[in-house]
Amino acid sequence: MKLKYMMILLFSLAAMGKDTCMGRHGIYNHCLPQKKIFDQNRQLALKNKQMMLIEVGATWCVWCISLSKLLKKEIPKNFNSQVRITELALYKGRKRIKETYSLLKELLKTSKNKIKIDAIPMMILYNPKTEVSYFINTAPLEKNTETTKGHDTNKVLDVIKKGLKKIQDKNVL
Repeated sequence: MKLKYMMILLFSLAAMGKDTCMGRHGIYNHCLPQKKIFDQNRQLALKNKQMMLIEVGATWCVWCISLSKLLKKEIPKNFNSQVRITELALYKGRKRIKETYSLLKELLKTSKNKIKIDAIPMMILYNPKTEVSYFINTAPLEKNTETTKGHDTNKVLDVIKKGLKKIQDKNVL
């Protein structure tokens, strides 16, 4: 009997110690350099003539998790291969990642609109060819109930379509 409990304890400790760079939902890898993630996705988007949808969040944020799942499901269905999703972590635990914050401030300089970088999740549409960006405040897109936190799919897709028009270069897509 003691051996059984020892084995359970060992397996539990092993599971707790496994890599948690992306949290239990497999999003927002905060262990990799965020600028590197951005640069790699930018190069792929240029190569594939895609716009980028940069999703910024944290592994502990329920709205971020909800939005990430929604985007992974709906973007391929609604935009084919025209849009490349790129996830960036703004927080490692509760501590802000300075590299991501600096990258966001740089993107804000080329933005068609100006917003404060003070809330997550955040979406940014980015044209890798012209380097123009468009920040999207996700708060108005929320659809919360007493038991769930999330976003309204139609509102999210609509704001993405409108944002793409603002940054689109006719020669890219």
